[in-house]
Amino acid sequence: TDIRKDHDAAEKLYNRAIEADPKHANHLGYFAFFMTDIRKDHDAAEKLYNRAIEADPKHAIILGNFANFMTNIRKDHDAAEKLYNRAIEADPKYANALGNYSKHLFARGRLIEGLKYLTKAEACDVELNELKCELAFYRYAHVAGSPINPLKQLIEEGTRTLDWPLAENVYQAISDGHPEPELLRALAAVLSDGAAVTELEQFQAWKV
Repeated sequence: TDIRKDHDAAEKLYNRAIEADPKHANHLGYFAFFMTDIRKDHDAAEKLYNRAIEADPKHAIILGNFANFMTNIRKDHDAAEKLYNRAIEADPKYANALGNYSKHLFARGRLIEGLKYLTKAEACDVELNELKCELAFYRYAHVAGSPINPLKQLIEEGTRTLDWPLAENVYQAISDGHPEPELLRALAAVLSDGAAVTELEQFQAWKV
């Protein structure tokens, strides 16, 4: 599916893998991601996520992915919060779950809690520039007085968070009184929607 883009063949192979080992948490979790990201079959994905965490209740990556699914797809934020907490309990230094939970909290207007988990995520050994970029965006958007330079550097280096939903965070940050609302919207468009970085050059705060 990643290289050949032959999703029909991939689905058959996922089914064979699960038939061979019905309680293999990784395969169930990867198949769940495939079903929602590629097939858009969210009902099937949810069933697979539940099977995966039943097979391995402390699998931090699957718990974190399921939490993302519940908040981004199902809009069941209470269920997502429980899953984020389970993921972090399973692996307290899992930067993705910490960062995504901070995103979730910031988007709900829970700034103090969001900052707590954002700081924990930043303290981890973050290797992926995409995650660094997400964390830098959350800090600039939600933490008053945060400089734009760390985020600007990553964007100018070509880092993007394509298709990662930022609209709720932009809305909440603007509601909380962010001084550069139009810049926030433009940043989200560059990061998530593939807008040209030149769109940012109209803003004085970006040029500084």
